[in-house]
Amino acid sequence: MLSATTAVLCLFAVSGCSAGTSSPASRQSTPTSASAGAPTSSTTTPTTLPVAGPVRNLVADTTVRQQLMAAFIAARSQPTDTWAAIPAAAIGGIEPGSLYYAYVPSTNTFWAMASFYPTPGTEQTSAFIGFQDGGNSAQFARSDDGPWAVKYIGPCYTALPPEVQAAWGLGKNPYPGC
Repeated sequence: MLSATTAVLCLFAVSGCSAGTSSPASRQSTPTSASAGAPTSSTTTPTTLPVAGPVRNLVADTTVRQQLMAAFIAARSQPTDTWAAIPAAAIGGIEPGSLYYAYVPSTNTFWAMASFYPTPGTEQTSAFIGFQDGGNSAQFARSDDGPWAVKYIGPCYTALPPEVQAAWGLGKNPYPGC
């Protein structure tokens, strides 16, 4: 089994290092998108975050994107009772317009949600099964400078606190069965 860092390095070698530049850094209630290959903002998280107040939407820089990708690869590299495994080389990057990123001061927790797209040609392989039915989407959390943890894989907003859902303007989950 590959370590998350090795998997990311392998992925960049396969995908031409394009994963960090194809989607918007974050979005609020109005979706935005960037054209493939267009650079996005690389604003970093402020070093001093408030300890109280409302949820803050943030811009995910390249480091955050790489960390989310590594966490997703680690979580999806092994099959589960629910999901087929996705090999690291089959994960192309974060889907344009799918990345949300926020900070909750009251819990000192960062949250993110993103969907991932397959590398070219993956649709013709068995690895594509893992991308279906929401298996390409995940919700992540981390406290302080800790590592990102995948909290939920799938199309539902199951792991997200209500205040984060509200800050992102997600409303009621649009998927039946959630």
